[in-house]
Amino acid sequence: MGHCVEWGIETYEQDWYSLQWWKTPWLRQAAGRGDAWMRHIHEAASARGVTEQLCMAEASHLLAGLDNPSVTTMRTSVDYKAGISKETFWPQFHTTGLLAWAVGVWPFKDNFWSSERCGEQEALISILSGGIVGVSDGLGRAVRDVVMRTCRADGLLLKPDRPATPIDRMFLPHARPFLTAAWSERPGLGRWTYLAAYHLASEHPERTVEDRLWAQLQTDPGFPVEDMFVFPERVTDWHVDLADDLGLNGRFVVYDWRRGEAFAPEDGRFEMTPFEHLYDFAYYVVAPVLDNGLALIGETDKYVTLADRRFEGVAVNGDAVTVTVVGVPGERVTLRAYDVEAGAFLPSVTVEIGIEGQQEVTIQNGGRAPSGRSGRPN
Repeated sequence: MGHCVEWGIETYEQDWYSLQWWKTPWLRQAAGRGDAWMRHIHEAASARGVTEQLCMAEASHLLAGLDNPSVTTMRTSVDYKAGISKETFWPQFHTTGLLAWAVGVWPFKDNFWSSERCGEQEALISILSGGIVGVSDGLGRAVRDVVMRTCRADGLLLKPDRPATPIDRMFLPHARPFLTAAWSERPGLGRWTYLAAYHLASEHPERTVEDRLWAQLQTDPGFPVEDMFVFPERVTDWHVDLADDLGLNGRFVVYDWRRGEAFAPEDGRFEMTPFEHLYDFAYYVVAPVLDNGLALIGETDKYVTLADRRFEGVAVNGDAVTVTVVGVPGERVTLRAYDVEAGAFLPSVTVEIGIEGQQEVTIQNGGRAPSGRSGRPN
């Protein structure tokens, strides 16, 4: 742990907790030895101000770390493999994240390549976890635009308040894409929900022999991947019900992040535009309609459009919304809002962060774009 401090390491990952437990008989030969082993690690980290990540841990290790504040994250997926068999990574990561979050620990997805064919999905999953974002492309290979959607100009991550986990309906038989939700809360204003959907289907024609083989290698022969989550043969159901799926009641605007369009769904229900390719994805920001009829989508250049490390304050002022944006001096931030009555976006507003690291800006509901179901950027 002393070397961690010398080398500038902030989080220490104790790897293979489960393997060390089962392969070291001494730890299991007397009561308290396993606890003492973990306690010594915790005390050494805490004494030096280093946080910890539990990796390849079992539930017992997670529970044993509860009384130690240095434990902040937990690896909740198997080792990353670029480009293939996402059905053996994404559902399991999000599902195990339920356990981590239930005890106040942020899930970590493992490192990823932004340059792989699903690099955008990997980055989105990582930042929506609320945990560490481990970009691990080779030097010069990282896709800058993808990486920068997770953070400010200074690298500070823009996270949700709660990690993305599967919606409850994913645990029942279905023919839908794999749906996860995270959110950001604003007291007095409501909840901004980040809904991601991933195309996973066991009989998809694009699922390769390598995908299937890797799924077998990654799982116990007696516990195949089909038994680890509801894995539909084909995805044919594209509906989303805000109340049923997300527990949202009231007035909301849905922003289709990939298409740059927004709409207020009738009866709180909408159909996703089908995305047919295996491992493809859709991403929606569900923003509450404020008292003045506006919905603040936020910073649409980022995955998490209303992160607390970007928006220090949000206030409704008559027919406008005033926000205090924070970041790096000189950093430019573009904001989007939607007028429900007009059925259109307001003109986007770009603000430059001042020398003190913040800037206040007001978004007015004047100058409306042409009305219609969807508004597009000006």
